[in-house]
Amino acid sequence: MDKQTERTPMNVIPSETIYGDGNVIIPMADVQHIEKKYYSQDMLNPTVKKGDLMGISVIMKSTRWNMEHDFWDNPVWIGRDRAEDFIRSWCYYRYEVDGIKELMEI
Repeated sequence: MDKQTERTPMNVIPSETIYGDGNVIIPMADVQHIEKKYYSQDMLNPTVKKGDLMGISVIMKSTRWNMEHDFWDNPVWIGRDRAEDFIRSWCYYRYEVDGIKELMEI
């Protein structure tokens, strides 16, 4: 295999195609994008400050945009305790499928 065809989606089988953490099961191929959500104000909990990560919304191929309310209707929610693990797994999946080195540097 020459270097140009070495890492194409047609000839790469990713090591992990399903993400599961005990709360959610997500097929990686169906993930459209990820939106990080942050606290907009300080909370009563002293360990949570404005700007801290609340969690992520995983936008899937099946997620619908609500034109009336201007937000996603049914994204998958992953709280901050597991968000970084999912992002790492999804970036590695995209790296394996697309061969995009920059994703691993995020």
